[in-house]
Amino acid sequence: MRISSFSATAIIGAFLMTGCQQDGTTSSEARPESATIADPASQSAAGLGALTGSIQAANEAVIGSGGASTGSRGFSRLRDSGAQFDWKNTGTLIVDLDARAADGTDLHPQASGTMSISWTGAVTTSQPTGNSGVAALDVTVTVVTPVTFTEQRGTRTWVSTWDSGSTLTYDLDFDWSRTDQEHWTLNIDARAALASSSLRVVDPRNRVSQLVGGGTRRETATVIQAGSAFTITGTATANLTGTIVTDGGPQHTWRWQRTGIDSYQFTWDGVVYGPYSRAQALVYGWILIG
Repeated sequence: MRISSFSATAIIGAFLMTGCQQDGTTSSEARPESATIADPASQSAAGLGALTGSIQAANEAVIGSGGASTGSRGFSRLRDSGAQFDWKNTGTLIVDLDARAADGTDLHPQASGTMSISWTGAVTTSQPTGNSGVAALDVTVTVVTPVTFTEQRGTRTWVSTWDSGSTLTYDLDFDWSRTDQEHWTLNIDARAALASSSLRVVDPRNRVSQLVGGGTRRETATVIQAGSAFTITGTATANLTGTIVTDGGPQHTWRWQRTGIDSYQFTWDGVVYGPYSRAQALVYGWILIG
């Protein structure tokens, strides 16, 4: 397995979306003591969610490059492709997170800024038909203009910023098989080993936090087009640690661990909360890492 690296004056990040539009604070369910750390859990998760969003955008750019030359983005380009998929061993793309589709739809909701996505590696396609293959790529994300991601829960928002010049590298492996435009399968595995990095998070109270952290993260996904049915399933695991300082106050330590699709554990200054299911954590008012 290749070992990926992370360098930056800021960040990390899937395919699985972070956060939820439901505002957990409206629940009447009794809350355990873990509710007392909802703010720091959400501040750190919002920042890490920004990193997840960066990798998700990069994945969509790389995956989309193998499909049709037009289409909204990512998997839609595969669905629009009348010919066999065609990924290249190397490539570079600019991703404008403010871009919109022809109908005005925001292609990257709650994200803004510009990133350069480049990759190199090996793509092996079956011969002579080209209807299946495997790819092992090293992907690099470089922030061209400051990138921001907004996490929204009800009327509350957290805004995280990744500064210009920051870079992130990770491993992206995938395999595919394709019968025709309506019948194909794609399996994806994205792995990142992150050195310590930093970013800024502004919470709903307009408090500014400086978040520093790193660790490991892995996402897998299976995408299936079967006639009119289109499905995406997957999971993510993570073990991320770091520090946070809010409005120039004291420094605290945090650790996020996600051991599966429905298991989250947060540690604040050495005190462990969880593991909790997604539903439990949302009731407690947490934002969750992806």
